Amino acid sequence: MSLVSCDSSDKDKATTTDTTKETGESKDSTTPTVATVGETVQKTQLKITLLDAKVYDKVGFWTPAEGKKYLVLFFEAENISSNLVQLAVTNFEASINGVKANFTMLASKVDNYDTLSGGVSAGSKKQGYSVWEIGSNYNKLEISYKDGYLSSNSYMYDYYSFIVKPENITNYND
Repeated sequence: MSLVSCDSSDKDKATTTDTTKETGESKDSTTPTVATVGETVQKTQLKITLLDAKVYDKVGFWTPAEGKKYLVLFFEAENISSNLVQLAVTNFEASINGVKANFTMLASKVDNYDTLSGGVSAGSKKQGYSVWEIGSNYNKLEISYKDGYLSSNSYMYDYYSFIVKPENITNYND
């Protein structure tokens, strides 16, 4: 889909931004399409940075399934829009080693972070985490945060995508 905006005083000039309605992938993005730890993805409403990735045998009194560990991703989301943006950890979609994965909900803080959920006012930032269970054969987590917003009476989606490999995890071999 191509969005065109015209100034009524000069109909010969137009600004075009190519965006697909379903994927929200912008062809004129200046940030990486897929990022990793320490990198930021910026789209329409948010700038999301993957601050760190760590593995844990246990978080509080929570333990992962037999033979697995928790992979915890720490994020910072900055609202670059003029509206309140609601974040929800359920907006993450992921695959581990190419297989669809479900996030793990922990009712606990991890390194003084809460889950990445809640409202973020215009110009504000929020930090939080998401949790995934990984096995000993772990080699890659592909994760996207799906953010929906209303644009010109159409609902649009932006995907903020990250890849985390063992070499990107702070304490993977500890």
